[in-house]
Parts: sequence; structure tokens; C-alpha cells
Amino acid sequence: MNKGAVLYANRSSASKWEEFVISPAGSGFSSPQTGGFAVSEQQFNQIFPNRNGFYTYSGLIAALGAYPGFAKTGGATIEKQEAAAFLANVYHETGGLYYIVEQNKANYSHYSDPSNTRYPSAPGKQYYGRGPIQISWNYNYGAAGEALGLPLLGPTRVWSLETPRSLGKRGCGSGTRRLGQER
Repeated sequence: MNKGAVLYANRSSASKWEEFVISPAGSGFSSPQTGGFAVSEQQFNQIFPNRNGFYTYSGLIAALGAYPGFAKTGGATIEKQEAAAFLANVYHETGGLYYIVEQNKANYSHYSDPSNTRYPSAPGKQYYGRGPIQISWNYNYGAAGEALGLPLLGPTRVWSLETPRSLGKRGCGSGTRRLGQER
């Protein structure tokens, strides 16, 4: 969760919520290294100290290049809040950027709504969480694919946000690979 420009992460090893301040006052909010993103690489490393090598700060910054308005409008406070909210959600969905795919495999076959005619499931495809955002269900894959201009429902294998077709450069992970590949 986030409150103001602070990210609160609940780590299983911690007895309480940990606080990570996103760009405190006087720290030089925008910097050339981050492309103006509210979170520095040092802060990213502090928030995600045990992350999977698949996820990198440079990959995050490259992926953000596809969304020039993200955390860059509304003033410094709003920008920090937006960055904190996004990173808090990513932290929650991936166990601190540790997991690349959803861990509860028992749910994989349940994430298909056959009554959804706008985004119908492709035969044999499973719509479980993958990557930093961990979307699930056929209708969420369909909507995300529509927004990105990618065929995420199938019949081809589901791709991550980091594919060259979607970004033209490296994305959230440290290399371009299909989401179905696990480490």
C-alpha cells in the first residue's frame, strides 16, 4: 500500500510493515539517470532486495518509456504517489519481484470465463498471472491485448509486455523472452 509518497511493503520475514520513502523532499526528484521517474535505482534495490534476476531497474525504465505520461503528470506529489502505488501492487503480485509466474498452479485452469463473448478463451490456453503485473482471466488478457495491440488471447503463446513488438526495446525483465518461460 502507499500513503503519500511512501511505499509500505509487508514482508513475510518482517514483523511489521516496512516503510520506503519515495524521493523525499530535497533529494532531487527528477534525475537524468531515471528519465525523471520518481524512484531511483538505489530505492528500487532497497524495495526489491531479493528480486529475481529477470527483473531489473533498467528494464523498468525502458518499459516506462512506452508510457511517457506514467508518474510524470500532476505535480511531484501525485507523481510519487502513482509510482508508489504501482510498485506496491507489483510487490504484492510478485512477492517482491521474486516470481515471474503465478505460484498457485491449482488456479490456472479456473481463469477462463466461457460466458465472456468479447474476449473468448482460446482452446487449451490458460490465463494465469505472468510478469510484474500478474493479470489473470481471459477478459483481462483480452483487454490488455487490445490496449497494447497484441494478440494475448491466443492461439499464439502469451507474450509479456517486454516483447520487441510492444516496446521496441527491452521491457520489465532483463531480456526478451516469452512469459511462459520460467526461471
